[in-house]
Amino acid sequence: MIIEREGSLSGEVTTVCSELSEVYSFKSVKDTLRIRAPDKTTVSVSSDCDRALLALSVFAPFGLATVERHSNLSLMDVTTGRAIEFPARHVKDIASLFCAFALIRETKTEELAGNKPPPLPDAIFDPPARDPSLVPDWIASNPDFKPTLVEDDGRIVLSFAPLRMNAKSKYLVDGRCDEGFPDYWGYEVTADGRPFGWVVLMAPGTVLVTGAGNNKYSKHRNVTSAMFRLSSHLGVMELSE
Repeated sequence: MIIEREGSLSGEVTTVCSELSEVYSFKSVKDTLRIRAPDKTTVSVSSDCDRALLALSVFAPFGLATVERHSNLSLMDVTTGRAIEFPARHVKDIASLFCAFALIRETKTEELAGNKPPPLPDAIFDPPARDPSLVPDWIASNPDFKPTLVEDDGRIVLSFAPLRMNAKSKYLVDGRCDEGFPDYWGYEVTADGRPFGWVVLMAPGTVLVTGAGNNKYSKHRNVTSAMFRLSSHLGVMELSE
């Protein structure tokens, strides 16, 4: 399936927004458009991503999922005709790989001026620990657990840290463990520069999100899912303000 319609883009988007606004809630935050479905699921996209609304209009116009996980989707470069097909269940992975490795990035002004930021370490993981040997191998060798992670165009920042858990609840974090042996390793989370909870790496395949406002803790299989949950929490909090 290719998301494509004939006609004026601006006219399409105006019509689509009018139709979708009867089902979805929209809120603009800086350069981001936050979209909330009837079931309270919240997703953020760039404000200039017109085709996102067209995709929503085509594949979920009434707030309900319509695409089967095994259905085939198509990604096509209209300019060259290059295209691939893949199962719908892999769309998130394909999009991540495409953005990371296939999409040509714009040259930044600071690079042209010779102020290129320092490169990330060559090592897969560079833990900011007092003693690097304290970090478990299953964390240190995992390329997903980088020293700093960002979500929502940099609004949410995760900083790797040793953590001290609450003595009465294994799902609450008291704070960073700056002395002694930490209970767990994980991430201190900030949103727009303010504290916004914790991500705890409890065991391989078990990632905990906790302390994000009044939201109940949640468990996830990987840090990517945990970051999506943090984004959803932030979106819901802003919509309720």
